[in-house]
This record gives sequence, C-alpha cells and structure tokens, in this order.
Amino acid sequence: MIDGIKIKCNGTTSHDWQSNILLKFYSSVDEATGEILTKNKVAFYRGLSFHLIPSTVSDSVHCFIKGSLAVFYNHGLNNAYDFDFSMLVNTIQELEKLFAVNPNTAIIQTFEAGANLNINQPIKQIISGLRAYQNENFVLLKIEGANVGRMISRTEYALKIYDKGKQSGTNKNLLRLEYAFKKSRHAHKFSINVLADLLDVSKLEAVKMALREFWANVIFYD
Repeated sequence: MIDGIKIKCNGTTSHDWQSNILLKFYSSVDEATGEILTKNKVAFYRGLSFHLIPSTVSDSVHCFIKGSLAVFYNHGLNNAYDFDFSMLVNTIQELEKLFAVNPNTAIIQTFEAGANLNINQPIKQIISGLRAYQNENFVLLKIEGANVGRMISRTEYALKIYDKGKQSGTNKNLLRLEYAFKKSRHAHKFSINVLADLLDVSKLEAVKMALREFWANVIFYD
C-alpha cells in the first residue's frame, strides 16, 4: 500500500485551493501583537495538509500536499487497514477532481510503501526479536513520541517495522513493514517521479519486491 506522501502540485494554483470551500487556510500569527509571522498558509482535510508557500525567487506560490493517502481515503480516521490498488486509484482521482491536482505534473518528493501483516504472535514479541538488516543494527522508531518499533535509517530511505495497532490507536494486532522514500532521487531509481507513476502496476511491483527483500533478510532472534 502507498501511504504517507509529499507532493509538489505543479500545475495547481493557489487560487484553486483558496477558492475551494473544503479548505480553510491558516497562517502563523503572533498572539500578542496579531502580526502575521509567515506568508506560508496551511489547511487540513481528511488526513492531508495543504500548503501554500510563496516562492523565494518569483511572485508565484508553490502548492504542496503532505499526509496519508490511506487516511484520506478513510475519511480522516486511520490507516490501519489494507489500502489496495483500487483505493489508491480512487484517491488520486479524487485529488484531481476536488483539488485540481494533475497526476501527470504533480511531483512526488517523498512517499511510503508498506504492508500490514496479521500474525499470531504478539507484535511486541516480534519487535523485541529484531536484530539487524545487512550490516546495520535496528534502532528505536518513535512516532509522535511513542516507541512503536524499530528502523534502519539511511540517507535516501528508511526501512521500518512497527506496531501499527499501537501507532494508530486501534489496538489491532498488526505488524507494519514500511519502505520510506526520503529523497525523490531514490524514488527515481524505481522510475517514480510524478503522482501518475503510482498508477503503473509494474513500478509498484518493483517497490513491493524491495519491501519483500527487506523482510526476507531481516536478522531475527526468537
């Protein structure tokens, strides 16, 4: 499943979003003086944040989307479920329809690909047995201040294994495997550049194989 993402929405204008009744934008304000501290604006809708950021070299405004596609599809609730390909297709179509996001020009800067595993053992037991991947030891993974699992962090990507039920507050016994693309140039190695590339099954298959290779080569001590 494709989940957390950051997109630079080339082809989308600030007017497209500021005139949209679904989005209410906010700016940072000094509470004491009422002074606007930044020209950046942000709006929130169903698990996604919409950012308007003025360019530093021109009069244009950049449009960014950050957040969880799975939470967006789930109407802002959580992403502790199997967000399949048909749901991804519907989500991208909805972003295009509601927020003028052109999948062919919207550049993916970061994204996460993951899988939720239903297992018989307690998730805590699995996580405590994780030792290493290739030549690196796992380190603690914290999400919103809570220890939820282990991870391998590299410059361009991160590999994560964590308790999805704990992280999402659903108490489901789900083990989450995640391949986080931290740099767009790493995504380019999988021929993923724009949002429309996530609709190409062959490209997603390559990402899935990388995730499977990670899981198959984890060193685990029971």
